[in-house]
This record gives sequence, C-alpha cells and structure tokens, in this order.
Amino acid sequence: MWETTRLARPRVSTLATKAARTCLHYAFTRTNLERVVAGADAPNIASLRVIEKLGMKPVGEISPGQPGVPFFALNRDDFHAMTDEGA
Repeated sequence: MWETTRLARPRVSTLATKAARTCLHYAFTRTNLERVVAGADAPNIASLRVIEKLGMKPVGEISPGQPGVPFFALNRDDFHAMTDEGA
C-alpha cells in the first residue's frame, strides 16, 4: 500500500498544478483581474511547490490575521509572458 501511495503523489501534484494554472488562465483571460494572490501554510511544501511552478513571486506575510503564512502573487502581464498568449 505504501508503494502505491508514493507513486500516486507526483500525479496529484501534477493535477494540482494543472488545475491552478487553469484557474489563473480563467482569471487573466475571462475577468478583469490584474493580479492573483495565493497563500499557503509554510509547512505545506506541496502547495508551495505548486505556487512556485505557477511562477508566482513572494510578496511576504500580508495578512495580519495569518502570521507566518507566506503569500505570492502573479500579475496579468507576467502570466501572459509565461504562456505566450499576449495581453
């Protein structure tokens, strides 16, 4: 059972990245959003890795109600530059 779970993890990570990228695509092509912000608990390495894969940049701990939670942002122009979709 342990081997099966271990083999499935990369697939879950890939699925999470694809789903998050789809959300960013929607946010920047179907709405007027100029920036998307994401946060994840520091111990949640998998979520932080997905955020990194999306090209989001650290903006610090921006929520006083969530000390120790790093936040990241991606703006519309950077998204389009990464995806070669143009503005």
